[in-house]
Amino acid sequence: MAIIKDLLPDPPVHHKVHPDDTVIGAAKIMGKNNVGIVMVVEGDSLVGVFSERDLIRRVISVGKDPAKTKVSEVMTKRVVIARETDDAEACLKKMEQEDCRHLPIVVDGKPMAMLSIRDLMRHVLRVRETDLKMLEDYVASP
Repeated sequence: MAIIKDLLPDPPVHHKVHPDDTVIGAAKIMGKNNVGIVMVVEGDSLVGVFSERDLIRRVISVGKDPAKTKVSEVMTKRVVIARETDDAEACLKKMEQEDCRHLPIVVDGKPMAMLSIRDLMRHVLRVRETDLKMLEDYVASP
């Protein structure tokens, strides 16, 4: 299987917010960019992630005001990361073990991209399609 660097767009895409940003601000960035998660970055350091799941569980369902609540109060602080040199299959297993759908990609200690389960599944499907085509060609050959 490929390494993560091969699966990322060039340039890598990620959306970020500051810990002091409001939840409503983060939600607007997520909506504008059609993403379900943003990295929470202070300086060059990844300090957390804020996801749709955080918005529902830690803000909406408990009645917090998204316009007054800071991202730092409700973000996920324990972040599982990957490196761009990690194997895609290992990342898929990591997501399964950690029950998460996104992995921030960190390069030289700095957050550079966000990898989604969708990215990995697209890759797996392409690999399987190629394998299937090779098998079909082999069976059809004289």
